[in-house]
Amino acid sequence: MKTDRPVHPDVLSLQKELQQVKKQLQRSEERLQRSEEQLQRSEERFQQLFDEAPLGYQSLDEAGCFLDVNQSWCEILGYAKEAVIGRWFGDFLAPEYVEPFRQRFPLFKQQGTIHSEFEMLHQSGERRYIAFEGRIGYLPDGRFERTHCIMQDITELKQAEKREKEHLRQLHSLVRNLPGFVYRCRYDENWTMLYLSEGCLAVTGYHPEELIDNKVLSFNDIIKEEYRELLFKKWGKTLTNHTPFYEEYEIITASGETRWVQEHAVEVYDDDNNLLFLEGYIEDSTSRKQAEAALKESEETIRLLFNSTAEGIYGIDTHGRCTFCNKAALTRIEYTDEQEVLGRNMHQLIPHSHKDGTMMPVESCKIFKAFNEGMRTHSDQEVFWTKSGASFPVEYWSYPMYREGKVVGAVVTFIDLTQKLQLNEALVNSESKYRYLFENNPAPMWIYDEETLDFLEVNKAAIDHYGYSRKEFLQRTLRDIRPKEDVDRLVKDVDATTKTLNRAGIWRHQKKNGQLIYVDIVSHQLEYESKKARLVISTDITDRIEMEAALMKAKEKAEESDRLKSAFLANMSH
Repeated sequence: MKTDRPVHPDVLSLQKELQQVKKQLQRSEERLQRSEEQLQRSEERFQQLFDEAPLGYQSLDEAGCFLDVNQSWCEILGYAKEAVIGRWFGDFLAPEYVEPFRQRFPLFKQQGTIHSEFEMLHQSGERRYIAFEGRIGYLPDGRFERTHCIMQDITELKQAEKREKEHLRQLHSLVRNLPGFVYRCRYDENWTMLYLSEGCLAVTGYHPEELIDNKVLSFNDIIKEEYRELLFKKWGKTLTNHTPFYEEYEIITASGETRWVQEHAVEVYDDDNNLLFLEGYIEDSTSRKQAEAALKESEETIRLLFNSTAEGIYGIDTHGRCTFCNKAALTRIEYTDEQEVLGRNMHQLIPHSHKDGTMMPVESCKIFKAFNEGMRTHSDQEVFWTKSGASFPVEYWSYPMYREGKVVGAVVTFIDLTQKLQLNEALVNSESKYRYLFENNPAPMWIYDEETLDFLEVNKAAIDHYGYSRKEFLQRTLRDIRPKEDVDRLVKDVDATTKTLNRAGIWRHQKKNGQLIYVDIVSHQLEYESKKARLVISTDITDRIEMEAALMKAKEKAEESDRLKSAFLANMSH
């Protein structure tokens, strides 16, 4: 019988240690396998985050060729990843940026970081503004490994900046071409100017920098003394009521000349309702004031002008009774003779009720506020009533009338808004609203080619006023509606016109029947049917010119009569 030999204790100990080592190796292998699995999952998550990052990423080698891009990069520029890897970065740049990149890339590698902006070409050919933030990645021994760059598409931002610059340019151009000047000032006793546009020089004779911050003198210094307290009080009332400011007053220019100016302004507040400053517009109204004074010298001329206006005009005394009424007003409220309304209370006659028919108390009537408060009033939210009981929407202005410094009544000017409101209603949500507005504008309008001067389009008012059919107009040029002796001047003026909005001034036009008329021309540059063109509005001022001539003649006649009278009295005294 065979018996087992006893195992040496050292062998048993060694076997146990081997078993423990084996178990430890198995556990290590399991941990290593789990680590590899976790690493694989981490790499997958990193790759997913890399591809789905909202910002584009790119990596270039030392020659500037692509090593890697993420999905956002591909989406920004429209390329597949495989179409990018290995290609030179400059291949994707707009042509004018290739050489700058060639020069900057070595500098980037030298400095280690960079911020740069390029125009890159989308796969469709579209240009995109791209901003880069980059740094260099290095090997452990310090040698160049690759670039790491984050990119952001800033095309919309650049376009917005461009639009803002263009908006500011247009605004600056508009301000420069205003007949007066724009200002911003503090509400203090000096009206300390913070900003003045260039038109200040033409109106006041002072350069803007002389008045800004009261450097040479304050704006209050050039206001005639008798208006200073009046203006300050009126501004106080305006700020209390939060209403727009309007006033006319006299100033003393740098040359010592007295000029009338009219001012329109508003107050500007911060978010906490603290007054920041006043902003407004001032223009020279001397010519208008002189014209008004001249008109008073000839009652017949005044009556002629009064009854030739398209706007309705009537006057009232401090009791609201009609003192005068022009033909346009009489016609619109369905009266034929001024005597029918003279002496009658105009509030009871015309604006006595609201749109819904409810009575309007005289205390609420803005027209009466003109003489009750000595302030100009305006409204475009009311109706007037006719003799037959019909109503029509109006826009009106009511101005206080003064005699020897006292308010003696008000003069009211109104226009019928019926047609305007109908046009506005017809134009709402209409694709052809601009065509409709052009065609139905009561003022003659046309569009012409700036290069050939050919008529490209005319509206009905132009056809009716000038006597040509639409077909005849479109076969002609601007030269054909000018007297021959004015054509050279026309061509020179067109060639010299560079403004988007141009007030060409007064010109002579010739109708189809040969009649010469005076017109005031305003034009605006536009693109029409891929042509560089101008939209023109023509206002016939022939009657006004003739009235002014008649006024001057009447004035001269009156002055001659005064001289003859003085001479006669002088002779009689001897």
